Amino acid sequence: MRFVRFNFICLITIVYSQFIFSQSNRVGYNNQKLFLSGSNLAWVSFASDLNTTNSKANANTIANWMLQMHDNGGNAMRWWLHTDGTASPVFSPNNIVTGPGANTITDLKRVCDLAWEREIGLDLCLWSFDMLVKTKSASVINRNTLLLSDTTYTNAYIKNCLKPIVQALKGHPGILCWEIFNEPEG
Repeated sequence: MRFVRFNFICLITIVYSQFIFSQSNRVGYNNQKLFLSGSNLAWVSFASDLNTTNSKANANTIANWMLQMHDNGGNAMRWWLHTDGTASPVFSPNNIVTGPGANTITDLKRVCDLAWEREIGLDLCLWSFDMLVKTKSASVINRNTLLLSDTTYTNAYIKNCLKPIVQALKGHPGILCWEIFNEPEG
């Protein structure tokens, strides 16, 4: 009889432990506690999903992927925005960020709306280690180095690009989170 009682107590302890541990892997999103399941899309066209002539077509491709993900139980997608800075944001001739780009906010809002319609939360990743890949032109590497290492250039990005984007999309239900950098150690 003790053996059965011991097993029962162990079973209760195991079930209780699983209950406690399983609750710690939930993320609060749109007034729900969710276990996030999804994928890293990264891009459709490397660094060119925003502020380009292909933005609308890329948004449609992203929308189809989100729908497939949703239909297979997914609820979260990571998507890279500026990536290496070749299409977005906009830089002046002296390497200062002057804005997000004429269509960047519209493009972002379109994808966020599509995500919300498909019940997908977006992790919006701003930058990637690709900013300093040696195969980039010297001018791109130079301006990206300044952006990363000189507070004048960083602050110009924050003021002229990031703040307008965040203010325009603040509270959008399709946004799960903002991520500053993909693999910054790269």
